[in-house]
Amino acid sequence: MAQQKIKRSENGVNLIFTAILVVLIPMTDFKWGNVKLAEIYAIFFAVLFAGPVFYRGLQERKIANFYRSILAWIGFVLATALISNQDFSYIPNIEYGFSQKPFVISFSRSLQIIIAVTISFFIFDFCQKSPTNLGIILSIYNGIGLFSVVFGVCGYLALSRWGIDNWAAYTTAGGVTRASSFFGEGGPWGSYLCSVLLTHRLVFQTNKTRLVYRVIVYAILGLGLFLSQSKAGLIVASFCIGIGYVFSTSHATDNTLPKTVFAAVAASTALVFVVFFSGITNYFYEFINLTDSWEVKSTSTALIMGRIAGMVIVPQMILSNPFFGIGIGNYPLLRNDPEYSSFLIQVDDWDLDGLGLVGLTAETGLVGVCIFYISCLESYGT
Repeated sequence: MAQQKIKRSENGVNLIFTAILVVLIPMTDFKWGNVKLAEIYAIFFAVLFAGPVFYRGLQERKIANFYRSILAWIGFVLATALISNQDFSYIPNIEYGFSQKPFVISFSRSLQIIIAVTISFFIFDFCQKSPTNLGIILSIYNGIGLFSVVFGVCGYLALSRWGIDNWAAYTTAGGVTRASSFFGEGGPWGSYLCSVLLTHRLVFQTNKTRLVYRVIVYAILGLGLFLSQSKAGLIVASFCIGIGYVFSTSHATDNTLPKTVFAAVAASTALVFVVFFSGITNYFYEFINLTDSWEVKSTSTALIMGRIAGMVIVPQMILSNPFFGIGIGNYPLLRNDPEYSSFLIQVDDWDLDGLGLVGLTAETGLVGVCIFYISCLESYGT
């Protein structure tokens, strides 16, 4: 009896602190001064809860190969970053913290990944032990996701209709209003909403819910995706819906499967181009005319920073460091280096390329990316 009480109380404590973590996941821009609360809590959670459980799992050989492979990948890319011969003479002239200094930033990025890995294992292990825990965590995650849409829509309306600056929406350099809710940008928020869409799909498959409720939920999430103007989010969402249709029991037949897969991919691609046609064409034309337009629009952050600049800088980084990259986390510190920036002007700001796995290739090299893919494939065998 005493042991059961201890286990129940331990489970209750874990549930409370895990629930707080789930609530803070979408609140990436909540700050106390210059400190992001979600990051501080994640470190606290990893040290006191996730870290010990993960370490015991390693000792008892209960950790899946995926996690072992990711840890090996982190060790590899960190080692290559520390021995990389890079010139840090062109660091942006801005104030930045200790964790953003050369070499330290590689440790910082690696630590962030380790924290994410240990926390993901803890949540997986915690929910696997009890269907009740899983149900509670999913309910909280889905509820916060829907609330973030309501918050984002209110911010979007306040800014677009009444011109009230607020935290939940912003206007881009190109004059486009985007909702970002608790996130700093619309793109990451759209990707987060895709995860909420998938968790709702999981709940709907396991529980009997009314069709009206499902339609309302999907409509709310769809509205959030649209207002976020997240191209990556819309691609993931439409593709997942298509794949879900393909593998539903009523459609997964040998005759219709290839056609349906093709239709799902084609529909998702077409949807993105229709909804974001102007934004995509602007990216294309800005890149094509970059050598002429950067002098005219040298003050436009949309042109000299972000993806447009990354399309020039990242390929140069890959060509100069094809095998082991420039070092994980080093892109903002090296983007002003004339060896990589070519004709682009230098910026005194913290810049990110926004190119996903292509940008990862620049930082970790082709070898690092290949190891990363192999690590991800390990999850299929566990």
